[in-house]
Amino acid sequence: MNKVFLKIFFSFCLLQHLLSAQEITKAGTTMGTFLKIGIGGRAAGMGEAFVATANDVTALYWNPAGISWLSGSRAYFSQTDWLGDLSHSFSAVSLDFKDNGTVAGYIILLRAPDQEVTTVESPNGTGQMYSYQDLAIGVTYSRKISVDFSVGVSAKYITSTLYKLAAQVIAFDVGTMYLIPNTSLRLAMNLQNFGGKMQYTGDNLERPIDIDPTTTGETDRVTAFLKTEQWDIPLSFKVGLANDFQITDDMRLTIAVDAINPNDNRENINVGGEIGFQEYIFLRGGFKSINVDQGEGGLSLGGGITIPISEFHVNADYGYTDWGRFNSIHRFGIGIQF
Repeated sequence: MNKVFLKIFFSFCLLQHLLSAQEITKAGTTMGTFLKIGIGGRAAGMGEAFVATANDVTALYWNPAGISWLSGSRAYFSQTDWLGDLSHSFSAVSLDFKDNGTVAGYIILLRAPDQEVTTVESPNGTGQMYSYQDLAIGVTYSRKISVDFSVGVSAKYITSTLYKLAAQVIAFDVGTMYLIPNTSLRLAMNLQNFGGKMQYTGDNLERPIDIDPTTTGETDRVTAFLKTEQWDIPLSFKVGLANDFQITDDMRLTIAVDAINPNDNRENINVGGEIGFQEYIFLRGGFKSINVDQGEGGLSLGGGITIPISEFHVNADYGYTDWGRFNSIHRFGIGIQF
């Protein structure tokens, strides 16, 4: 069984290498791309190589199968100042029902500051304001099928609003995690954002038209609505491999690699690592989006600390990601186990 899973993983990596020769990447051909923004300072610090690690509440994003391995109930919140003055936040809670599995819920929100409406006639602004935001609300169920294998499923409602326009869709994540017996090696897979297409609709698309300019009468009072294009959401299939190495009694090293096959870019790889000192202090590093054509940056660094407070454990994590010609991204997250 171990050899079978390893063959699957390395076969996928080989396929990814062969497909990377394709020149057409489909970059910029999906809607709801906020779903591609990685969650949590810990995963960010590890270069987003987190599918097979996924052992905190952010597993709700990276691999829903991971939350079945969490003991106790937990909550998590992160806040990020994203590119272009955007604000990205994530809130989640997971409830452990022991042998009955784990249930969780989460919210992802990406917002832009309100901006003034401009037109051809009023290029300096009309005095009206408009807003833009993307929102995903998800629920997750995960359960161990055996002592070595778990599965998880997430269903999420996704909506995007721009001024008077809105688009909605339902999507699903399906993940698995396999702990190879007698080792600390983990193999995981995640199908992310499997769903329909998004299409903007709303009052802003209303237009008066004259359906027959050659005649007079009431034909110039017909109201029509512009039909916008339908767009796929960013579907991806990820395979992850991670292993823990016990360097000393007090120090652990985790090495992780993810192979990613998205529908809107080239196949790519994330690699990362984490050093834990007595499981209280952590240092992390990694590199993301290896093989993405004309990608910006990719180097990631980070750290974290776990603070026991009475019956609670509080985790604080920070992740830094280099975005090349854009501003670097700093991600912060707070987790609580209760």
